[in-house]
Amino acid sequence: MRTRFLLYIVLFLLIGSGCTENETFVYSSRPAVFFNGLEDVNFSFAGQTGDTAVVNLQVGLLGQKLEMDKKYVVRVNPEATTAKEGLHYKALGDAQVFPAEKFFANLEIELYRKDPELQDSTFYLDLSIVNGEEIDAAYTDRCHVRIGIVDQLLKPDYWDSWLKLYYSDYSRVKHNICIAIQGHDFPLTEQEARGAKYGPQYWMVMGRAVCLYFINHPTVDENGNPITVWEPF
Repeated sequence: MRTRFLLYIVLFLLIGSGCTENETFVYSSRPAVFFNGLEDVNFSFAGQTGDTAVVNLQVGLLGQKLEMDKKYVVRVNPEATTAKEGLHYKALGDAQVFPAEKFFANLEIELYRKDPELQDSTFYLDLSIVNGEEIDAAYTDRCHVRIGIVDQLLKPDYWDSWLKLYYSDYSRVKHNICIAIQGHDFPLTEQEARGAKYGPQYWMVMGRAVCLYFINHPTVDENGNPITVWEPF
């Protein structure tokens, strides 16, 4: 009886080890994508020299890398969109391409400066990733983004949280001078401002240059108040 029991145990272990060695777990769900690290985006043509601009939205892939390029679908939500196709933005097309062997891709949204009302009003482009023939939407709470389009200076959302360390208090006059000295406006998102292209060291150097300008050129803000010089970080 004891011998038979031991034989059962050996057979069980052999069968189990055979399954472990010969079978590999495979991610069986369809590929799915989502907007990576994005909330609503505000874009201003102020400080831009051209009449077109591109907003890059990063799209992430859930699951394994694709073996070949596949298409995913982004739709405009008409009930939440006030921007007009052809006037404020370029049509997206029926599908977008997610490249093979990548976990992230850029979705380029081309915007237009054709409408003079952009100087007084913000127009919104509301987008959602939806299930397509080849790729699904990954997360219900990360497949939606809203782009605000305007032709006015927009205070960066991250100014008061950490950019203020380098530039002190915000004013529109200071913002315009920053653009003139830097040669560009501040990035739309905090993620881009902290990314490899810029980073805190870059803003520290630019903030000191802007401060030096005000040391040599006393200036008042849009309310007639002197822009005080700050201690450069």
